[in-house]
Amino acid sequence: MSILLSLVVAAAAATAAPLTLGEAVGTALARDPRLRQAELDLERSSVTETGARSERFQYTGDLSAGNWTGASGLFAGAPIMPASVPIGNAEVAARLPVFTGWKIDNQIVAAEAGVTAARARLDQTRQDLVYGVTEAFWLARRGELRALIQAEAVEKARQARELVRTNVAIGKAGAAELDRAEVAMLNEESEHLRLTSDGERARDHLGILLARDLTGVALADPQSLAVVEPLPSEAGLRQAIDARPDLRKALADVAAQRATVGVAGADRWPQFEVLTSYQHGNNPFFATSQNRSVLAGFVGTWNAQVNLKYHLFDHGVIARNIESRSLELAAAEQALEAARRSAELEARQARRRLDLAGRRLALGARAETLAAKNLKWVEGRFKFGYALLTELNEARGNLVSARNQRLDSDIDHRLALAAMRKALGRLEAPGQAE
Repeated sequence: MSILLSLVVAAAAATAAPLTLGEAVGTALARDPRLRQAELDLERSSVTETGARSERFQYTGDLSAGNWTGASGLFAGAPIMPASVPIGNAEVAARLPVFTGWKIDNQIVAAEAGVTAARARLDQTRQDLVYGVTEAFWLARRGELRALIQAEAVEKARQARELVRTNVAIGKAGAAELDRAEVAMLNEESEHLRLTSDGERARDHLGILLARDLTGVALADPQSLAVVEPLPSEAGLRQAIDARPDLRKALADVAAQRATVGVAGADRWPQFEVLTSYQHGNNPFFATSQNRSVLAGFVGTWNAQVNLKYHLFDHGVIARNIESRSLELAAAEQALEAARRSAELEARQARRRLDLAGRRLALGARAETLAAKNLKWVEGRFKFGYALLTELNEARGNLVSARNQRLDSDIDHRLALAAMRKALGRLEAPGQAE
């Protein structure tokens, strides 16, 4: 009865619009916090780049207002004279670094590389999320389809048991054969419960990725692939992996570290800059007033200065900074090489996986056709007493195995195709209808 109920529930869920892979991926992209974190990292990197560029020329404007309160004649034996004067000041200033040993240029290069790396991290996060949802979606649907295949096997086993029970009643079979039929049915039911549990766990995983309760939500069946992508060549793999987000990030990290070496080395050069400012107000402590009295009105003050700074002796600080940044650059270069080797391995394995999955498609379809034909023939022979129960169980098991193999080969081929695209840095979110 539980098997029939599950079939009814599945049929009722199928009447509603099923959830497609494209819709699932779109939901995950809109809700996943990791993707939002990567977007925020990119925004912060852009702000850092803007700040680095602003170092070429800086200008500020300040306004200040207050009230000066004081008293004179304290402890002098004379009357104390209180005073209270409002104060207002406005100042504009500009700073122009004339020569910094290319420090600002290298800081801008490092900031630009940071933006490139952040954008690559965002692309990598998006591709990881698309692949993760794709894998979870097809594993969940495969679990459901396996359970349905097994439910049919349970019904076949139950029909066989009823037929053996009838044969026992008319004396054509013994109690031992009925026990074997009962055991076969119980084994099929146990396997169905196991597959149902696996499917539910897979749906739970998909629901967490989508931040959505999938209870009663039907998953769309795999659609036939209109065009099967050709396998890339070995030369194509090596050329394509540079487009991978992780490789782009590693390249950007090397560029950023190389620029930081230049930033550290800039301190070996003299630093030359020009500063100018203009202040207008009634500062009570104005230096040129020759006293500390409050000026009666507003005055303007302009000044300009030229600064030249050179690190004559720093106890090896600059040298150690350069050495430290150089070691970080060497580590980034090694990380780039490791990422390149890992990318080549992943691409080759994905290519091999896609090739084998494509070959299994034809084998699974052929096996299912032959197994269904053989089961139908054995069922006819068993009905009239010309086949043993063991033959029927074997034929039924072969059909279940062949159907699972065809299902696995189809979904494995889709996952292998997604893995191939991800390995080449080309994985995109599918359309909503897919």
